[in-house]
Amino acid sequence: MLLHGTWLLKLQTGPLWSWIAKTEQTFCRRNWWTNLLYINNYVHADEPAWYLGAEFQIFIIALIVLVTIVKIPRAKVLILGLMLLAGYVIPALFIYYLKLEGTYLVTLE
Repeated sequence: MLLHGTWLLKLQTGPLWSWIAKTEQTFCRRNWWTNLLYINNYVHADEPAWYLGAEFQIFIIALIVLVTIVKIPRAKVLILGLMLLAGYVIPALFIYYLKLEGTYLVTLE
């Protein structure tokens, strides 16, 4: 992040490099705190690096689930069943309430 916010502009040259690097530098300088807290998939989610926050949050949830399964082996089927159910129900509710398409549609527009 330190490299991206300071030295990135000086590392390369080219016709588009200055524009690309300045754009990245602006994003980095404005949103450095969201990258440190891994909440950049909630705050400014349309900018680069949103995936890092989402990946970290999924890792934390998976870690909690796995530790719970190891500590309480009898609840393994119940916990995994609830996770599977949540994995199907939550996206379905988002699609339904936000009136989104269920699949990716490619149009010629």
